[in-house]
Amino acid sequence: MRRLTPSLLALVFASACAGGGEDLDPGPMQSDCASDHEAVGQEGSFVTLAHDVAGDARFVDDCTIELTSFTFDSGGVDVRFVIDADDEFADYRVISEDLRPDGPYEDETLTVPLPEGVTLDDVGALSVWCVPFGADFGHVSFASPL
Repeated sequence: MRRLTPSLLALVFASACAGGGEDLDPGPMQSDCASDHEAVGQEGSFVTLAHDVAGDARFVDDCTIELTSFTFDSGGVDVRFVIDADDEFADYRVISEDLRPDGPYEDETLTVPLPEGVTLDDVGALSVWCVPFGADFGHVSFASPL
């Protein structure tokens, strides 16, 4: 059996953490949003895939997603909320910092603001996403982006 040396292991981990060159800084968040977008009020429930991710999500205004009954055991490596037009997450956008330092989460209510330049038109799905490994721990699919 071949063993990974510390330097090879570091290289493998660094490669995995590169994550394909995504911009991990969500940037400035929006605030004081109107509530006139036709998607306001849309809601869905998380599909649980790993790390006990569960809960519900709802668009509360034009730039805010509210999570209720949110559960996540804080496992994984660099886990963030990401959005995309669909639940394939091929072109996702990071919208939060790493969730792990504030967890674990059990039946929590969280407010997730959208970054500047992002509208509800861009949000077809929201995921609890392990960035280094491209792993979806659980997601909510909303109606198709408008």
